[in-house]
Amino acid sequence: MHRTFLQVPRQKYEILDLYRRFFDEESSAINGFAVSKSEHDLLQSFNQRIFGDLGANTFDFSSAMCDQDRCPFGTSQVSFYFDDNHLSLAGSQKLEGMVANALREILETPE
Repeated sequence: MHRTFLQVPRQKYEILDLYRRFFDEESSAINGFAVSKSEHDLLQSFNQRIFGDLGANTFDFSSAMCDQDRCPFGTSQVSFYFDDNHLSLAGSQKLEGMVANALREILETPE
């Protein structure tokens, strides 16, 4: 069985530009520009369909990166992204447990 990790939510804007623009505002105002959960789900559906057709299991990080409505790119204190689609150290730390569990599952499952 083949396995693949799906992409984390891809943001629509350059993250550093948004932080510069909203430096003094609350994180809720900043994350008003974050990609919506429905938009992320639509983009992920293509990958899920392609990999599903190939018989691959996928690991989806949406639950760690998104709430019900949005996929926040950070807080007023820290960004989860280095740019629009690459995680920062803080962003990758949000996935640490999920990745460890996924790798454990891969290693424990016979081909």
